[in-house]
Formats: sequence, structure tokens, C-alpha cells
Amino acid sequence: MENQVPAVQLRTNRAWWKVWLLTAPTLGIYPLVVYHHMSNEINQIATKYDNKKTMAYVLVWLLTAFTLGILALVWNHKFCKRVDAEMTRRGLAHDLTTKTFWGWGFWGTLLFGIGPLIFMHKLFTAFNALCADYNEKGE
Repeated sequence: MENQVPAVQLRTNRAWWKVWLLTAPTLGIYPLVVYHHMSNEINQIATKYDNKKTMAYVLVWLLTAFTLGILALVWNHKFCKRVDAEMTRRGLAHDLTTKTFWGWGFWGTLLFGIGPLIFMHKLFTAFNALCADYNEKGE
């Protein structure tokens, strides 16, 4: 069976700097929307193969305060793990793993707050490549 190009193309132009610049003016809504779309898109791309479902980011955002931030850490870890697995399954070169999140996204905050920006760049680069591959080859 030949791969079918999806009818609806996924975004491939996410940029860390746009999220960074638009966070304050949108009172945090823009990154919420971006990550929510990403959680839906990884489900669209990978669920058929890994039988998992990434929690909608809006729900994570709502529940994070009740878990003292732990839910957001777990979500990011699992999201990176899932993107890594799907990119590996597709044979795509990437440098996004759970270590990327913990190294740059979590501990990187100690580097004058630059680490999370590096993490977002790596995350968006990998996710854009994954979406582009999905747009080209389908499932």
C-alpha cells in the first residue's frame, strides 16, 4: 500500500523567537495555542503506530498549578520522547530527546534563562521536520 499525502497539511514554520516575542503581548495565550496544536498534531502523526495519546496542552496548562508544575515537566518529557520515537521510526535525523528537555529546557534555566530558548529551537526544528515528512509521505 502506497503512502497517502494527508488532505490537511500540518504547519512546518514554527519559530521559537515568535513564541518568545508574542508571549507577553498575548498574555501567554500564543504559546498555549502553539503547544496545543503540537499536542494534537503528534497524536495525528503517531497514534496509529504507538497507540498513545498526548494530553491536550490546554488541559496541562490548566492543571499544572495544582501539581506544582510537575505535570508540565512530565508532559514535556513524554512529548519529547514521543517526537524522538516517531522521528526515529521515520528515519529522520534529529537531536531532540528527553535529555534535550532536561538539559536545555529544565537545567538550562540556570544559564541566565537561555537554555529554554535553545530547547524551544531544537523542539520546533525537530517538530517542523516531522510535520514536513508527514505532509510529504503521510502516515
